Amino acid sequence: MKKLLLLLFFATCIACPAQRKKFIAHGWDLLSCSPQILLENIDALEQLPLAGLSIRMLAKNDSGKTVWSSSPLVCERLKPEWLDHHRPALKRVCGGTLKDNFITTMWAPQKRLAWQDDEAWDRAANNLGVLMALAKEVGARGLLIDPEDYPKSKQYDYLGSADGGSYREIATLARKRGAQLMQAMGNAYPNGTLLAFWLFSLSNLSLYKGTTAPAQILETSGNLWYPFLEGMLDVVPEDFTMVDATENGYTMKFEDYDFYKAALNIQRDPIRFLSPENHKKYRHNVQVGFGLYLDMYTNQDPTKYYYHPPLNGSRVNRLYENVKQAMEASDEYCWLYGEQFHWTDWKTPPRKQAPSWESQLPGMNKVLAKLLDPQKVLAEQFNAVKQKGELKNLVTNSECAPIKPANAKEGTYDDWEAGNLPEGWHFWQHTKMGKFFLDTTTGYGDKYSARAEGIGSGCFLVKCPAAPSADYAVEAYHKGKLAASVRVRWQNQNKWVVPEKDFIFSFDEDAKDGWKKATGFVTVPHEADMMVVLLGCNLGPEDSANFDLPKVYKISQDEPAPATNADK
Repeated sequence: MKKLLLLLFFATCIACPAQRKKFIAHGWDLLSCSPQILLENIDALEQLPLAGLSIRMLAKNDSGKTVWSSSPLVCERLKPEWLDHHRPALKRVCGGTLKDNFITTMWAPQKRLAWQDDEAWDRAANNLGVLMALAKEVGARGLLIDPEDYPKSKQYDYLGSADGGSYREIATLARKRGAQLMQAMGNAYPNGTLLAFWLFSLSNLSLYKGTTAPAQILETSGNLWYPFLEGMLDVVPEDFTMVDATENGYTMKFEDYDFYKAALNIQRDPIRFLSPENHKKYRHNVQVGFGLYLDMYTNQDPTKYYYHPPLNGSRVNRLYENVKQAMEASDEYCWLYGEQFHWTDWKTPPRKQAPSWESQLPGMNKVLAKLLDPQKVLAEQFNAVKQKGELKNLVTNSECAPIKPANAKEGTYDDWEAGNLPEGWHFWQHTKMGKFFLDTTTGYGDKYSARAEGIGSGCFLVKCPAAPSADYAVEAYHKGKLAASVRVRWQNQNKWVVPEKDFIFSFDEDAKDGWKKATGFVTVPHEADMMVVLLGCNLGPEDSANFDLPKVYKISQDEPAPATNADK
């Protein structure tokens, strides 16, 4: 069933263009930062494996009074010049390597706005338009929106007679107000982005998969959030992006394929509750994203709801697996939120002093960087270990030294029948149309190599033990006219596991004398205890290929880092 679920998920995404995945930082420390504090710490912030930050700021009105512009639905009518004091810092913060910054806004008002109040909603639309215009001007990506009802104002719930009309009448108004707000934001920034902690996923309507009366469900549940969002879809510009980066990701577990299942729900379920004219817009303008709660990897009480346990002795390993699946299931954005600790050692603490997340989860930043660009990070790690002279090839008989049958003649090819293969080597698909050889006349650096002739689809195999969650470098050499590849597969107790986590790379580095080299880096899935390296080819009847010197190096530390409180 799990494999079927994976196939269904990837089938829904296969037509979607690939996006570079991005991490956005959020947290109690950032909620207390002004743009000026961000600017003071920009060098340290730009060293983090992030695409952007959440930015919270307050306006100052004509009399110098602070205006809570992060609550645009209820604060007084903003003027663009009230935010002038932030512009220089914002332009520098957004003008460096952090390109995907979002201005923080809260969408659950302290005091509920009457849906009939034209003046109140006109003010809210103005305020969101001002903030979106600022985001565009300074180079931010758009607005971060949090619709959680902290003040319990029930803005998006139908309150019956207190709302002054029937559900259908108020839902029509809610749709009108959603369109009004989107019109203001879209006019200000037609290709902007809303990164939302919840959009359609705020209402758990995925429970009603089999419903034949979606409108009735909205009405009986008093749901005004969907009509409000549908109003936004009514007028959303073609290039505008709405990211349903669900906060439900906090408690999701990679073992249960939770992120894949949630992505399917977000992609499919809301459509049945929308008007037909908005189905295409939903598919075009709405992205899937996830929120990850860092405190779940440092909280020490396993009985609590917000707790993720260690994986292979480390909670950083679990963070890696959860974030990895969240990235794979998202379209572009994942946001990382934390409360207890700080993103950096602030020069001027925005709130009470606290250690950094990296100090509490040693290796966290490296893990995040590895998820964004694994080959680059692991290549750097490989080179560092190599410079220390600590590399050890784990492949038995990598040189392919021969084990000669009694009747073997020097300088000839000997078929690799059972018992004649060099120690540690195997082959697959030795057919009548072709054969595998021990070539005793040529090799990379010596006269021995593995040779295939006329094999339509086959491979040599070498195996070595692998530590779950550890990092390895894999190398091999190939000589031949046709392209070949290296495939890394996984076993546990001699059985194949997690085929979706296979890794393939090609021979694309020129070596010498017509040989080419392949180099790749892998992190062992937690389900595996054995790595199998396949040196594969697809030859015509007259074609041949030679392979030599397969190497596997463990490049993680041999000893795990000392356990921290987070690993308990």
